[in-house]
Amino acid sequence: MRPPGPFGHPVLGNLHQLRTRVLDFFSELREQYGDIATIRFSVRSVSYIQHPDFIHYVLQENNKNYTKSLRYEQLKYLLGNGLLTSEGEFWLRQRRMIQPAFHKQKLQLLTTEMASCTQQMLSKWGIEYSEKEFNLATEMMALTLQIVGKTLLNADVLSEAKNVGDSLGFLLRAVNIRTRTPVLLPLWIPIPHHQKIKSSVSTINKVLDKIFEDRRNNPSLRYDLLSMLMEARYEDTGEPMDNKQLRDEVMTIFVAGHETTANALSWTLYLLLKNSESMQKCKEELTRVLNGRTPVFDDLSQLKYLTMCIEESMRLYPPAWIIGRKTIKPDIIGKYKIPAGHNILISPYALHRDVRFWPEPLKFIPERFTPEAVKSRPKNSYLPFGAGPRMCIGNNFAIMEMQVVLAMILQNFNFDLLSEKEVLPDPLITLRPGTGIPVKAYKT
Repeated sequence: MRPPGPFGHPVLGNLHQLRTRVLDFFSELREQYGDIATIRFSVRSVSYIQHPDFIHYVLQENNKNYTKSLRYEQLKYLLGNGLLTSEGEFWLRQRRMIQPAFHKQKLQLLTTEMASCTQQMLSKWGIEYSEKEFNLATEMMALTLQIVGKTLLNADVLSEAKNVGDSLGFLLRAVNIRTRTPVLLPLWIPIPHHQKIKSSVSTINKVLDKIFEDRRNNPSLRYDLLSMLMEARYEDTGEPMDNKQLRDEVMTIFVAGHETTANALSWTLYLLLKNSESMQKCKEELTRVLNGRTPVFDDLSQLKYLTMCIEESMRLYPPAWIIGRKTIKPDIIGKYKIPAGHNILISPYALHRDVRFWPEPLKFIPERFTPEAVKSRPKNSYLPFGAGPRMCIGNNFAIMEMQVVLAMILQNFNFDLLSEKEVLPDPLITLRPGTGIPVKAYKT
């Protein structure tokens, strides 16, 4: 017996709902069918789970029986065999090699670069955008691209921000389409859509190739991720990563490190603009802790309310809104037998709106993340960075970056939100603000 679920169209199954209203569709599944449900991708069925116990089982307790799902296979064309898409012993070997770069004591060396990039953006705002309309989401994309370029690669990529942003946006949409298409044409078939996919990957690769070439010609004496990756050696062989693997790991961090953080920053600013009381509390905390100065690493632990606002924003709009796994061997989840090779989906977006764990789930309430409130909730009811061994390696980097950026923005500018229309999320591979966030900025 398989879990219950919406039958949908006789041939297409639930593809229409998945293409047109996927976020609401996942949010409604548990209410109608319980904590485990069946979804039909045409002839292929998938199980959807939405309970912390089931999620813990799949992502942690029995994680060795699960690989990444079809969605990640489609990402391989963009990211290669990097940390996000690789599996098994190869993934573990890469993770062990890369993990030291993301220890907190090393990350603190990067806060100065984060602040410098942010100051560059704020100076531009003061000259070009003072009391003029602009898109906050676009600015966050450009800023986080610059930050990931400087802090992880020690390279200035600001001049390429639009080309990279446009190419990445197209590729994420293309991956999304391919994961929801029952029959896929191979990418080597030269139709216009495939040609554009190849061109977009080439655009991003050219930026990275230039960074690699510059580094080899001018080795850096300062710490950054690229120098660490170039110097790292495998424990068993003493060999460095080859050029292709270096490209795959850098591409993964380059893409994931700017896209997801930009979205989280955009949503946090949007929610603060919609909730004046929370905005005021943030500003009061920033005055108390910083009093107008640029934050340094030691300040960040004192920005408790600002951090709760970030966490609540990622509850409502988790950048990684869907997680996929596939069984290696048959398994049992709850009372249902799950066959080998079967895909499992988890939606942090829907889980974070589950009224069992989040009273008044649609409201922005940063106080949900006081230490006492966090302890009272079931583990794995909050998944902004995933869970288990494959939890996002850059979670500390992302939180630290958001703290620095938001502290500087909120101390220097006030904003008017120029549209009363609700900004709806666009569920690509990450959860972007669909129509952007039009604002006017006023220097404080």
